[in-house]
Amino acid sequence: MTVIFAGAVITALAMVAATVSLNNLRNAGRDRVAGGALGAAEAGLAEAVSYLSTSTAGELACSPACATNPWGNQASPKSITFPDGRVAKVYITVVQSFAPPAQKLALYKIHSTGTSGTGPGTRVLEQTVTGKPAEIPIGVYANTINVSGTPQTYAESVFTKNCISGRNQMRFGTALDPYFGIPPSAHSVKWISEKNSGCSATEANNIHKSAACNPAYPYDQDLQGGPIGSPCSAPNNTSKFTQADLDTYGRGLTENELALLRTQAKSIGQYWTSPNGWVPPNPNVYPHAVIFFDVGPNDTVTIQSELDSYYWDGATCTNPTTPRTLIIVINNSSSGSGGLVLNSNSKLSGAIFVQRGKLSFNGSVTWTGTIWADVIERWNGAATAQLTPCFLKYLPGGLMRITPTRFREVDR
Repeated sequence: MTVIFAGAVITALAMVAATVSLNNLRNAGRDRVAGGALGAAEAGLAEAVSYLSTSTAGELACSPACATNPWGNQASPKSITFPDGRVAKVYITVVQSFAPPAQKLALYKIHSTGTSGTGPGTRVLEQTVTGKPAEIPIGVYANTINVSGTPQTYAESVFTKNCISGRNQMRFGTALDPYFGIPPSAHSVKWISEKNSGCSATEANNIHKSAACNPAYPYDQDLQGGPIGSPCSAPNNTSKFTQADLDTYGRGLTENELALLRTQAKSIGQYWTSPNGWVPPNPNVYPHAVIFFDVGPNDTVTIQSELDSYYWDGATCTNPTTPRTLIIVINNSSSGSGGLVLNSNSKLSGAIFVQRGKLSFNGSVTWTGTIWADVIERWNGAATAQLTPCFLKYLPGGLMRITPTRFREVDR
């Protein structure tokens, strides 16, 4: 009996040990599946952030029922399959639209469901992110502006840290700047003059030589400006403009922002180290392209008609129906004679950055978007720069900074 009893105890202990081991094995398997599902969901969030960083906000205006964009379709979300068989299904809803000038911050909620293994294991995550343009002047900015002809700007302000000469040749439209909500005008940290070239603090043709507003240019601002009075008017009640004022409108790209644009250009094969032999991107594959040139101080990139396939009427959001945007970066290694020359007659939209070079408009191109250059050397009367509500709706993703804010595990 003792032997039988001992055997029964040993058998029972063995069964308990086997059951515990089996349960532990099953729990470990469940943990692995759950971990795999969590990893898939997290990867889906990362893919959505990447999408928001490279695409335009307007593409999600139809969310959560976008017919042709799964990123904005709750019923049929974006499906991402990973090499190990895990799957993430992701869609994005717009909590707050990017709608300048009243609302310059967008708010999105990313929904990601990850599955893994047999069964399968499932985890559901939500990530709230903000979208805000890089802190650059949304308009036309140059450290130095040399006016040639009668440059046309519509609903877009001009900013510089140096003087502006030939002010009487500049033409602004009457529509409000749709980003800043102000009348389009010229803003200089130094002086604005009607003199054809060159300017100084004592120039007789300075528009604010009397330290007051100039009724011929009621919205212009420079260092010599003063209090606004009839018949002048301005949003901030002064025609005076300082470096501190310029800083409120934005600054140039940082090295980190340049590095991000360089990486985006490399990812689509649009990174070039020579101004010659470059091949334009295909808009059917890359409707929102970043083209980046790292070139020498005296290298000039000339664009004639290479980008005509990116034609887009930024005033009406047409031709084609799906907007196409460009970010063109000319990064001269140091200041020299190089830069960018636009000879095209096309209508293009996006952002131009000529970091340490000169920008020249030679043709009748209509550029809808923002411009930042060290020097605007030639800006003739046939060339037009403009801002439009349509451009802001489809602001190039490469200009938006996506910042995660709130994270939630929905199934926990």
